[in-house]
Amino acid sequence: MLIVDGALVVVHSRGTVEPPLAAFARRGVAADDLPPGHGDDYNALATTVLPTGARVVATSGVDTTGWQLLADNAVHVFERSGAARSIPL
Repeated sequence: MLIVDGALVVVHSRGTVEPPLAAFARRGVAADDLPPGHGDDYNALATTVLPTGARVVATSGVDTTGWQLLADNAVHVFERSGAARSIPL
């Protein structure tokens, strides 16, 4: 993510990455105890606009219920004006 010319630019390309379940297990954290976003939806990005007008983009581990999922393999541009567009990679 970066901010340029008043726009938030988000590159989303998670490919076939899988959650590091073995690494969590080595640290004593079972897969069932992980927060949302650690299954088939691992590293999926979602966005929302807060009542303050701030745009938020989040990934695994954040409850994004009711948020808009961002398409994978795309660059997403969110203008300060509220306009948004996605450019496939």
